[in-house]
Amino acid sequence: MKKYFGLKILFILIIVVLQSCAQTQTRSLTTRLFDDYQKNKKILLLPVDIELSELSIGGIPQVKADWSENATNFFNSYLREKLNARNVELIEYSASKSKENQEVVSQLVKLSAALGSALYLHEFVPGNKLPLKKEFDWNLGPSSAVLKRQYDADYALLIFVRDSYSSGERVMFQVLSALLLGYIPGGGVQAGYASLLDLNKGKIVWYNHLYREVGDLRNEEGANESVGLFLKSFPE
Repeated sequence: MKKYFGLKILFILIIVVLQSCAQTQTRSLTTRLFDDYQKNKKILLLPVDIELSELSIGGIPQVKADWSENATNFFNSYLREKLNARNVELIEYSASKSKENQEVVSQLVKLSAALGSALYLHEFVPGNKLPLKKEFDWNLGPSSAVLKRQYDADYALLIFVRDSYSSGERVMFQVLSALLLGYIPGGGVQAGYASLLDLNKGKIVWYNHLYREVGDLRNEEGANESVGLFLKSFPE
């Protein structure tokens, strides 16, 4: 009986280790964003969309506004640090920057987010590949030039992340289920994507999708780690 119990514990630990592996998938049209001689290297950071939730004992996610706000601040800060290290200026989007173009720019931001979600669905989810799209070709068209004129940037970066964490009750339920039934109910998942839009051509030139069952955006160290994963294949 003790041997059986020990093997069950070992099996559970193996599953946990396998689940902890981060999976990133990338599509890219370029490996280089700026010329060496280019002085003004600017990337516009579109509104970072991060939402953190806590899973109830039944696995129902409950959004935590304070967690989400802190994670967003961590992301923005470390993104700026990482890009500044490459001599790239990160410009944050501001809805009130230009009232005359505010509605146009607002719609472009929403369209960029929708395009990023559609790209994930049709590029990475099995069975959803668009039959007529043979190559990686996603774009917003010439309308993206509005963002370039307004912010004097060559690219726009969009970040979308959803992360969840098991509550204490959920963790207890998972442990009991694993020991008694040999089954581990789902826990927290960190998933999202980063996409880079060429504002001169209106095309998405780089896209990285992240999925993993570990990581903690509620603290600065964990958020910085996730930023590093998102930018792992970022063009120079």
